[in-house]
This record gives sequence, structure tokens and C-alpha cells, in this order.
Amino acid sequence: MTNQQDLVSLERRVVKISKILLLLMCIVFAKVCFAIDDNMLYTAFIPVSSQSSNDRAQVLPQALAQVLIKVSGNRSVTSLPRVQDELSNATQLVQAYRYQKRATSGDHAYELIVDFDKNSVDRILKTNHQAIWGNDRPQLLFWVAEQESDQPALLGNDIDTHIFDVIKTTAQLRGIPITSPLYDLNDLSELSAQDIIKQNEPNILSASQRYPHNGVVTLVLLKNDGRWHGKFVLDINGSQIQFSKSGDTTTKVINAGINQLADDLAAQYSVLAINHETGHTYQIEIYGVKSADDFMKVNQYLKHLTSVQSVTVQQVYPDHVIFSIQISGDKQLLTQAIAIDNVLLPETSINTNNTEMLVYRVKSA
Repeated sequence: MTNQQDLVSLERRVVKISKILLLLMCIVFAKVCFAIDDNMLYTAFIPVSSQSSNDRAQVLPQALAQVLIKVSGNRSVTSLPRVQDELSNATQLVQAYRYQKRATSGDHAYELIVDFDKNSVDRILKTNHQAIWGNDRPQLLFWVAEQESDQPALLGNDIDTHIFDVIKTTAQLRGIPITSPLYDLNDLSELSAQDIIKQNEPNILSASQRYPHNGVVTLVLLKNDGRWHGKFVLDINGSQIQFSKSGDTTTKVINAGINQLADDLAAQYSVLAINHETGHTYQIEIYGVKSADDFMKVNQYLKHLTSVQSVTVQQVYPDHVIFSIQISGDKQLLTQAIAIDNVLLPETSINTNNTEMLVYRVKSA
């Protein structure tokens, strides 16, 4: 009997060790998709006239400034004296660079693409007490209508390429992932220019369901007395942001509007870098973790959230796992970031009296 018990005990140990090794292998080789590629946040795009070293050296401070604004979400970050000193040393922070031919060259035939060292950029921001806005950023779906004439019109990616080129370029500079609608028969049967102008929310949300997004932006462009006016409305997480911009051209209106959208989102989602000693620790209980693959995805996902400083496993159950996470900032920043990616959903069927415990379920479970 003793030998049989020993054998059963040994088998259980072998199974347990095998599971642990499998989990470790999954963690090592894990890849999780997020709203925006982390590397793109530390990459700058600068038009240049040539591929000469002189031209490149002249624009590297501008390239670093672009990345600092994109990562911090703060357009004024480059006005700080110590940040200006860092800009003069931009060459030292370059990891790699390359060129690509521009479609519409003009005086600038090439685009210089510069990758900066992530740790160095983060160090500059932390040293200057600036926030860091990670890759857990909301993906925005844009609907655009023009009210220039008596016949309002929807502006699609294939109808007015200039409008959407400006939207994409400005959004890229600020690190905002965007989606542009197809404006095919499905879209046109559900949505009209008047729906956007009058903010017919049911029709807008219905037409938006087929596209991946975390927030919906409607933009109405109107030309009056030689000037363009744009009304921007952002619907995200059950709240709405509205504002208007004016300018001599649609490019100026769109640039100003997307910059304000980025400013508003950064103020809500970016995290001020603080010392680990001043961080907050919470427990997060996640249901639907039934396999090594589930565990790997959840573990990597939590570690990649901007506000999360560290993740440790507290307890493992057959269908859920309890993690202990240390975060910068408050709990609201964490829950907002989780809501963006839609990887975890709040689990309302589990009651807990622990205010330090967050309860979620894996979406696919």
C-alpha cells in the first residue's frame, strides 16, 4: 500500500513539474498583440532632402522631440530646459535608422525613419517627472462628413484620400492607432452624412460594430467665409468629448483636432513614473484561465500594461489564477487600460468584499 501511495505521489509531482515547465516555456516564447506596436512609439518619421549624414544630423533633435512627445503624450515636454539639453545629444540615443522614398516628394524626396533606445527615452521622461503613455492606447474609428454644400457627403478613404492621409499621418506622429471605414454598401446602408452631422448615435454605433475599435470619432467639416471649421466628437468608454477647431485649410483643422484628441487621451491614460516604493499593490483574480496558453497570454498581458510595475502569481486554481500586481498611479488607471484592450472583461458574478481585489474573466473563455 505504501509503495502504491509513493507511486501516486511521484506521478503527481511529475505532472506538476511538467505543467510548470510548460508554463515557463510558454512565457518565454509568448507574444501578445496590443493596440499599437511598442517599437513604433520610439520611432520617428522625418522628411529629408537627401540621405547625407549632414541632413540626418540636422534633423535628429527633431526626431527625438517627436518621440518624446509621442511617448509622454505632452506636446510641451520639449520646452523643459533639461529635455532641450538631451535633444542636442540625440545622436547618442539612436539605435537604428533607414530611409524610404516618399510618394509625394517635393523638396523632401526621402523619409528618414529613426529608432531610438527605449530605456534612454524613458529615462529622460522619468528624470523630468513626465508621464509615460505605453502601447495600451485606444484604437479610434473615424467617420468624416463634409457640409460644404447643400448636399452633405460622407468622406471615405477612397473618396478623399487627402483627408484620411492627414488623419493617418497626424495620428501616427502622436501614436494613436486608427481605423478608417470601408464606406462600402454595408456602411452606406446604415449611415449617412446627416447621421454624422446630427449625431445620430444609434446609427453611428451600429455602423461601427463591424470594425475593430475602442472609441468612435466623428468629424464634420464645414467651409464658411473662406475658413474651414471642424467639429470633433469622441465616444469612448461610455463618455463623450466634443470640441471644434478652425483653420485656413482642412489639414490645419485635422492636425489641431487630432492633437487635442491625443492630449485628452494622454491625460486620461498616461502614467506618471514613480518609485516602486510608492506604488500600490492589488490582487487581480482572473477566471477562464484553463490552459498553459491562457496563463501565458494573461501573464504577459498584465506585465505589458503601462501602469504595471511587477506581476507575481499568488495562487493557481483549475479555472482561475490570482495575481499580485504593483502599479504606478491609482486603480482607475489600471482598469481604464484593461478596458481599452478588451482582453479581460469584468466578472460581475463573483462577489468579493476585498477592496484590493479586482475580478476579471478572459474574454475568449
